Amino acid sequence: MIMLAVASCSGDGVTSSRQRLDLASAKQRWARFAPASYQITVGRSCFCTPETTRPVIVTVRNGQVESRRYEDTGADVPSQFAPAYPSVDGLFGVIDHAVAEHAATVDVLYDGARGFPVSIQIDGSPMIADDELYYGTRDFVVR
Repeated sequence: MIMLAVASCSGDGVTSSRQRLDLASAKQRWARFAPASYQITVGRSCFCTPETTRPVIVTVRNGQVESRRYEDTGADVPSQFAPAYPSVDGLFGVIDHAVAEHAATVDVLYDGARGFPVSIQIDGSPMIADDELYYGTRDFVVR
C-alpha cells in the first residue's frame, strides 16, 4: 500500500490552499475507488469520554453506515456517540471543517492509492488546551 503524507501546520492562505488541493486530490482518488460496501476500523483520541475514544469497526453497506461496533467487545456504539465514528466520507467532512475553520494544525496522511484518510491530527488553536483531535484508520476491507 502506498501512502501519501500531507503535513500542513499553519492557518495562512498558502497552507490552507495546499490543504484544500491535497484534500480534493484524495477525494478524487476515493471517488474513483469508493466501494459501495466496506468496513474500516476508526480510532479516535481526544480529551473526551471513554465511549468516544475506543476503536470502532464501521461497516458501510450500499453507501450507508450499517453499523458501528466497539472493536474490543463487539457491542453497538450507542447512538449518542455514533457521530464520533464517521465513515470515510464523514472523515473527509472532519478535514473539510477543520480547514474551513482555519484550525492551527491540520496534518493528514491519505492512502496513496484509494485516497481515504489514514490519520488526521487537528489542533484548533495552540492557545486552547485539550482541543486536539486525532483519528486513525486501519483494517480497511471492501465488502
